[in-house]
Amino acid sequence: YFGEKIPIYIDEGENLNKKPSTIVKIKGSQIIILREGNYTKQDLFSFLKKL
Repeated sequence: YFGEKIPIYIDEGENLNKKPSTIVKIKGSQIIILREGNYTKQDLFSFLKKL
């Protein structure tokens, strides 16, 4: 769907809770949440700490 417009996207399949997608922009070391949806800011930072 997104083609080469977006360098990375994660598709976890069907969205059963009907919340919108979380959209994140990464610019250098800065993480900007453009839209908080199924995953909250706290969820994302918890995940990123594990990387």
